[in-house]
Amino acid sequence: MRPFATTISLLTLLIAGCASGQSHTPPPPTEQQIAVGCAMCIYEMDGVDDCVLAVKIAGKPYLVEGSDIDDHGDAHAADGLCNAEHQAVAVGRIEDGKYVAQRIEIRQAE
Repeated sequence: MRPFATTISLLTLLIAGCASGQSHTPPPPTEQQIAVGCAMCIYEMDGVDDCVLAVKIAGKPYLVEGSDIDDHGDAHAADGLCNAEHQAVAVGRIEDGKYVAQRIEIRQAE
């Protein structure tokens, strides 16, 4: 009977250890200055065939979730996001290969 109890105890510890290893808390969103533009027109991202918002962080573009290109004015205007990269202050984080935005504020050119 004793080996059975030991086996059960070991299995319980193993399962508890595996379950605790799976909990993943993403890092908190941070405010940062980033570049924004159209994923297709400005960043020429592979597989993108429509005008959608993207950010560029550390030289790499990411598609944006939580904000749409049309949230930031006429993308096809002379100074729109399809015609020029802009600087922005954003709060968000990279998750699963996309930038999950809580806030993106485009800075006006001075």
